[in-house]
Amino acid sequence: MVLSDRLAGLKVDRLRSFLAVVRHGSFSAAGDALFLSQPRVSSHIGDLERLFGTQLFDRSRHPITLTESGRRLLPHLQAAVEALGAAVHDAGDVDSGTLGGLVTIGMYPSAAAHLYGDLVREMNRTQPGVEVVLWEGSTLELEVALQTGDIDLAVRPALPAPDNADRVVSRTLWREPLVAVLPRDLLPSAPPVVRIGDLVDQPIITIGSPQGPARSTHGFESTAALEAAGILDAVAYRTNQPQTLVGLVKAGHGIGITNLLAVRTSNREDVHVARLEGEGCSREVALWWRGGGRPPAAVEAVIDACERLPKAPITIAKHTDSR
Repeated sequence: MVLSDRLAGLKVDRLRSFLAVVRHGSFSAAGDALFLSQPRVSSHIGDLERLFGTQLFDRSRHPITLTESGRRLLPHLQAAVEALGAAVHDAGDVDSGTLGGLVTIGMYPSAAAHLYGDLVREMNRTQPGVEVVLWEGSTLELEVALQTGDIDLAVRPALPAPDNADRVVSRTLWREPLVAVLPRDLLPSAPPVVRIGDLVDQPIITIGSPQGPARSTHGFESTAALEAAGILDAVAYRTNQPQTLVGLVKAGHGIGITNLLAVRTSNREDVHVARLEGEGCSREVALWWRGGGRPPAAVEAVIDACERLPKAPITIAKHTDSR
């Protein structure tokens, strides 16, 4: 097939289906995300495979994975969708003389609770033509969504470092301490600081998925701090939901270790929060976007707004243990 014919066959809906299957791991889940039927998504992928003359997905695995040809094709199709999106944004800006468009920003839940409402208010004040849509997910889900183009921006921690670090750009938004979440009856004196090494004899509850690939548990700041203290084997439970972590602490299953913002956005009744002291007991949160050129004007406006917003709290309030 000549190049001109191949280019003519690269329809945007086929590209979006390809990226959605990469993101969600199945044709049916991609269809749900795109509001398409599973056969329609399968048809789109079949069209692309015929167009390129190669199989793009290994359908024998669950979730399905990219073949080597698919992996090579991914950054090119992603770049094509991004370029088309930027063209739409920029053409609309020139035509109307005002900034407009839709920007999808991904955040993990506690960051969304802290930041998203203020971000929408700031954009309504400064750029009312730009609509900012929230996409919530875990740190690793945000990484994949940014890579596949499901989101334009991601607010996520610096760790674990993205697999595609050479293809993304980031700006630090805030730094915050890690904290210990303690049941009230364990330490009645309520110390403001707990050394991580002193938790050697306690079961630990921390962040990360209890199932899934190794990166779902390793690479997070809390895991690195526990490893540095020599007590990583003490981890009894992992969860990506801050309120679940607090609930496990309340029920007496151990001591929670997480970041300060996570517990500040949770119900802290019947627990005490203390700053954690030791090697690696801090966290950096950044705003991320895909590299390879200047972002569309609407995306740049959201980046600037995020940098103007109040940062996350870096100190523990005097009475965080609600009575």
